[in-house]
Amino acid sequence: SLMPSSMPSTMPSSMPSSQPSSIMNLVRSFAYGGLSWEYDHLLTIDNNEISTLVNSGWTELCNPHYSPSPLCSGTNGDGPFLLYQNNGSDRVALYRCYTGVNHFFSTSASCEGRTKQTVLGYLSTQRTSETPRPLRRCYNSSGFVHFHWLDEHCPQDSAVSQEGIVGYVK
Repeated sequence: SLMPSSMPSTMPSSMPSSQPSSIMNLVRSFAYGGLSWEYDHLLTIDNNEISTLVNSGWTELCNPHYSPSPLCSGTNGDGPFLLYQNNGSDRVALYRCYTGVNHFFSTSASCEGRTKQTVLGYLSTQRTSETPRPLRRCYNSSGFVHFHWLDEHCPQDSAVSQEGIVGYVK
């Protein structure tokens, strides 16, 4: 199996927009161990890493209800989204972090005292026409797993709690 802490994340896939400051990274979502929010979740923008993940037993997640995508399949709300590639007004960095066991994302530059793996991109702190989707951070206490949920509240489950909206994405 793939050693999650050793995976590089250096080559982003990006989607151009009309202005250089509006270039966005496509953030893709993977789970290891199953499709449920009970398993390690990893966000990536690195095309090389995506290939490694797929070949190492990770499953790409999708959100077909709100953003059908040819990238993936499934029925979870924790699928792909877009972040700004560059910092700017009303933006904050989104980091991929690692506890030593599981991955999570955070707007904390210190990764809440854990290992920072990469900057995924920049969230909007305001809902706009360019970034209309709320990105929520959820926590599953039974699996000790943080995961994201797009557009709606975290799943209704006794072990899942909503940690809040961390920003807005496309």
